[in-house]
Amino acid sequence: MLAAAAACGTEPMGDDDGMGSGSGSGSGSGSGSGNDGTPAFTIQSKDVVINPGQEITYCYYFTTPNDSKVVIKKWTSDMTEGSHHMIMFNGTDAQSPDDTLDPSGNCSGGGTGLGAVPIWVYASQTPHGELPMPADDGAGKPLGMEVAAHQKAYFQMHYLNSTDDPITAHVTVNAYAYDEGTEYTPTAAYITYNQSIDIPKDAVGWEETQTCSVPTGAKFWTVSTHSHKQSVMTEIKDGTSMVF
Repeated sequence: MLAAAAACGTEPMGDDDGMGSGSGSGSGSGSGSGNDGTPAFTIQSKDVVINPGQEITYCYYFTTPNDSKVVIKKWTSDMTEGSHHMIMFNGTDAQSPDDTLDPSGNCSGGGTGLGAVPIWVYASQTPHGELPMPADDGAGKPLGMEVAAHQKAYFQMHYLNSTDDPITAHVTVNAYAYDEGTEYTPTAAYITYNQSIDIPKDAVGWEETQTCSVPTGAKFWTVSTHSHKQSVMTEIKDGTSMVF
């Protein structure tokens, strides 16, 4: 199971829908990518013009085109100039209509209660990004991320134009799937966060810490953190052992 943040929130936002290897197995279906490298599906956001010096976050809503469940073995993404980062989330039928490009930055998959919690799928902060699934779960099976048929989803796209000219930007994501019938171990993202950071004025060397439990038996295969502004270093520990 993948931990995608450095600390824990005070609400139960993280769960074992996280990018980790859980128990059980399955087999994928749908178009698959096979050995020819053809993506199971590709999503490209609408072009948007970012003016010089402009910083803005857009939400782009869509439905994946696969007619049956596919099991993803690798995600790739390409962001044009001016893109700071992108995140793909699974949403619900209650989200905004397909092909909606919302400049408010208040992305939402719709729903209520826990159904309103966005489900992280993939993210990148580089012009070209890749996330391949591990080929061996320790028992000889590859890991795979399941995408339901016609899954509602959306991109959160943060743009910053530091040039002197307008730029036209978009994001492209490719999903490469295992061949139908491939045995695999499901994997998904485990997301957690710290929503109670409070840094005093003129603080130096200030530390913020949160602790949380993870599901019993969870196995993590990659870890990342993301923070803004005053953050200079993040650490993740398992007890007293440093893991990141």
